[in-house]
Amino acid sequence: NYLAETHTVKHMRSELFFPKVSDRSLREEWISKGGKDARERAKEIAKNILAGHKPLPIPSDIDKKIISKIKGLIKF
Repeated sequence: NYLAETHTVKHMRSELFFPKVSDRSLREEWISKGGKDARERAKEIAKNILAGHKPLPIPSDIDKKIISKIKGLIKF
């Protein structure tokens, strides 16, 4: 019984998991918040991540190495 384990008792209040995609709300609350299913929420989360993502530029020496490896495979 994992609930009787010392580790579980020690961490159960600080290690709560709140999912971003699934919704644990009661149906009435879920509907009042828009009733979005997991697919819709996942799509919104992905869009937000991509909209705010600012990738670091690839250093020119590494970029040249990559291009030299794939030069014959794709057209530039």
